[in-house]
Amino acid sequence: AAKVKVRTSDAVEGTGPAPERGDAATARDCELLRREVRADLVLDAAQGHVYGLELATGPVWRGPGLAELLGYSPQQVPESLDWWRAQIPPEDLDRVDAEGRLAVASRLPTLLNEHRVRCRDGRLIWVEDRCRLEYDAEGSLVRLLGCTFSIDARKRAELALQCQTVRQALLLQTSSALIQAGSD
Repeated sequence: AAKVKVRTSDAVEGTGPAPERGDAATARDCELLRREVRADLVLDAAQGHVYGLELATGPVWRGPGLAELLGYSPQQVPESLDWWRAQIPPEDLDRVDAEGRLAVASRLPTLLNEHRVRCRDGRLIWVEDRCRLEYDAEGSLVRLLGCTFSIDARKRAELALQCQTVRQALLLQTSSALIQAGSD
């Protein structure tokens, strides 16, 4: 992610000197730039992938975090929802689709799900996808705005804990059976 130098002595952090008094256009430009700098800092800190989709126009906007998350730059990826769906294994895609349909049918404002996606190098990683759903006055979905974060380390730790629990249960069961057999 791009690094931004922030100088707190400037009137608008990271944007240069303060605008002259009465120059409304410059003040607006500085405010927009300040927001952009803050957004860049937040994206960098989040270490995730942000995206947006206007359903009426179609192309998906993807932020630079995709490179860190999956190994692709936004320029390497088609601006389609189909591309993202193709990265989700079929055994996860049915559930992801069902959760999405339920959220839209219920007019929920947000959607949260966990699923796996394929990285550029072929590995599967677990991600958490948080999406804001926006509807028009008639209740039709018009926009998706979301972020996707890797939860792979957490999921692997959960799986290791489940395996350890199963091993302990089997060991206890086997021990109990041996003790029972020995007392017979």
